[in-house]
Amino acid sequence: MDKTSLRRGGLGVWFDTTGEDNVKGAETDFIITTPLIKSAAPPSSAPLRPDVTKLLYATTTDTLRDITQEKGGFPIRNGLIRRHGKVRMLSTHRDAHIYLFPHWVLDFIKRNEKFDSISEDVVGWWAKAAWQDGLALKLRMDNAVGLSVHRPLNSESNGNVTASLEDIELNNLTSTQPSTLSKDHETSFIPLPILSYVHPHYSPHTIRRVDTPALLLSTSLYLASLSSSIDARLDTPSTPLSHPHKISADPSLIAPHTTIHAPSTLIAPNTSVAKHCTIKSSCIGANCVIGEGARITGSLLMDGVQVGAKVQMQGCILGRRCVIGKGAKLEGCEVQDGFKIEDGTVGSKGEKFCVFEGLDGGLVELEDDADGPGDDDED
Repeated sequence: MDKTSLRRGGLGVWFDTTGEDNVKGAETDFIITTPLIKSAAPPSSAPLRPDVTKLLYATTTDTLRDITQEKGGFPIRNGLIRRHGKVRMLSTHRDAHIYLFPHWVLDFIKRNEKFDSISEDVVGWWAKAAWQDGLALKLRMDNAVGLSVHRPLNSESNGNVTASLEDIELNNLTSTQPSTLSKDHETSFIPLPILSYVHPHYSPHTIRRVDTPALLLSTSLYLASLSSSIDARLDTPSTPLSHPHKISADPSLIAPHTTIHAPSTLIAPNTSVAKHCTIKSSCIGANCVIGEGARITGSLLMDGVQVGAKVQMQGCILGRRCVIGKGAKLEGCEVQDGFKIEDGTVGSKGEKFCVFEGLDGGLVELEDDADGPGDDDED
């Protein structure tokens, strides 16, 4: 492998959570960025270029909250201000867990056994090492990239790390005052930066990190609201995520006298809907059966779900092959895969219906132990 390829920087992706489909209470991350240096060459016409910046700091908002409570505020190191006078602090964005890393990062992780998380440890420490004096050496980043000797920042030999204009305080190099750059600073190792692509909420493309039930429901309903790739109009154009048919193409599976709000609903193939049903703002998987008179609003039904007659549900997530009994009323509930809800069940917001694996077996064992040792010998 070419040694120069080991010394490349990286890139991470963050997205804005303040769009129309934002989820209340969803986790966010705190990042600090600074603009890239403008090149003398004509700017690239790539659409992502304006949203790419240099990452200086990255952590979760929960960690940020702990820091501010412990220290009574957010401390900013002098090294950050000295190197980067123009920064942006963003607290409504989230790490998409999409990274482009060079190969040397694997060795960087191995040399720091205390690293537990890519987002907080690898990305967070790497971002700070690009401006905090001495941190890169403590993290042994110079060994990870294959530089065992700390070369001067102005070295121009092949493969050496060189300083950018943003890494030097130009005000200290004027002829009216002496330079404050020390020898240690001149010979310190400065790793190549990690860049950040901050995806804007107004972009027609979608980037989401779905790792909670609330985000799963929100993202599913967002996809259900996209226009069909066949019936798209100028005011609501289709996207690569649009389905060709939002409602099952087989008309025999949809009974008459049924109300389905097509602009906000997605129904997969081979799903049957009985008469007098009302479905709005929902995403329904394949091979589902919706009973007569059911009312489904703002819910996600995965493949193979059976919904009984007269069922009412709103804001629910139903796992694969679960069964909802007749006349059940569910609001904001989660139902585990394969779970059966009895007829007439009323589920309140936030309630979860799931099977406790091993509970029955544990009860049987307790009953056997309760008989006492040697009872079998009484016969």
